[in-house]
Formats: sequence, structure tokens, C-alpha cells
Amino acid sequence: MIKELFNLFFPHLCVCCGRVLNKQEYLICEYCKFDLPYTNYHTVTDNPIEQRFWGRVDIERATSLLFFSKGSKVQSIIHHLKYDNYPEVGVLLGRMAALMCSSFFHDVDCLVPVPLHLKKMKKRGYNQSSMICSGISDVLLIEQVSDLKRTVNANSQTKKSKIERYMNAIDNFEFSNSDSYSGKNIALIDDVITTGATLESCVMTIKKAQPKAKISVFTLCCAGL
Repeated sequence: MIKELFNLFFPHLCVCCGRVLNKQEYLICEYCKFDLPYTNYHTVTDNPIEQRFWGRVDIERATSLLFFSKGSKVQSIIHHLKYDNYPEVGVLLGRMAALMCSSFFHDVDCLVPVPLHLKKMKKRGYNQSSMICSGISDVLLIEQVSDLKRTVNANSQTKKSKIERYMNAIDNFEFSNSDSYSGKNIALIDDVITTGATLESCVMTIKKAQPKAKISVFTLCCAGL
């Protein structure tokens, strides 16, 4: 009765459309889940996400779950995840990604989230990429490891040009040089890919430490298409 009374005055709202959720819904209403712009790129060889890495770094495959555009439901989701203290949104979408894109992760040995710098981590309280990993791990039981570290507290990439993004991301990471990753299939996980500069820097860092590691890239959404 107390819970029902609380929900009457403070109802749970969909993070996409703001509609009051019913008892069976969680964070995102069923209508918005159905209406989200899914890419289905995990079924497409040489898809546009993979093409962003051509001639830059060696990866096994890449995909994004959703298309991102300004003013969209996806932008609302990402804003809640990164700036409104909704880490559970990342976990939910990670679970959705695991169920919808299970074939993408079929031979993955470990999940590596793109890290935040410690200063930004303290301010936000969590790493949104790690939350996505947690959701994927919940469903597919793939280990999440945090051996990739951000060494430079770089400025936000949001309003930077392609060249500025690359220069802002290069040499910002380090990876534990452990033989346990030799020949392993690693899935690098992030929330959004735009130019791919940050992810490229992460791949280069991992490859420098573990040349035999096989790296795939998964992001919740892709922008700029």
C-alpha cells in the first residue's frame, strides 16, 4: 500500500517519452522499445560502423544497437544515462542488446568498457559503459574486465571536429600488459560512436599491449549517419 501511494504522487516515467509507466514496464515503455530506431547492423557484413575503422585500426567486427539523432528518443536515453544519474538505463539497454545481438557476442571472451578518467568518474559516480557491460554480462554471462584505464582527463568530444576529436583522444589510455589476453576475443563497449576517435585510441592501446588480441566494437548508438 505504501508503494502504491508513493507511485501515485511520484510516478515512474518513461525516459524516452515521459509517459507514466505501468506495473509491467521498467524505465522505457513498451511502445518506445518497439519504436526505437534499431540499426540491425550486427547482421550486416562491412556495415557503416565497421567502415569507420577501415584503414585506421584492425578490428574483427563492429556494430551499434541504435541510431542517434538530436531531439530523438535515443538522445533522451543517453542524456538520462550520462547526466541524470540513471545508471540502470545502461544496464537495461545492455540486456536488450545482449538479447537482440547475441550472435555478435557469440565468441567473445571478455567485455572491456571504455573508461572514464577518475575525476569524471568521481563526479558522475559510475561509468556508463561499464553499466552497459553489466547488462550484457547479466544475460550472456561474459566476464567484464576493467584493465583499460584513461590516463588523461580529456575535454568533452561533443562539439569538436573530426580532427579535434582524434587529437583529443590519442594516447589517453593504458592497458594492463597481461598474457591472459593473448589471443582472446575482446568486445570493447561504449555508449556512442561518432567519428570513432576514442574507440580507435582504445583499440591501438590494447593492440600495443596485446598484439594477438582480437577486438570487436559495440556501442549503444551511432551518430553522424
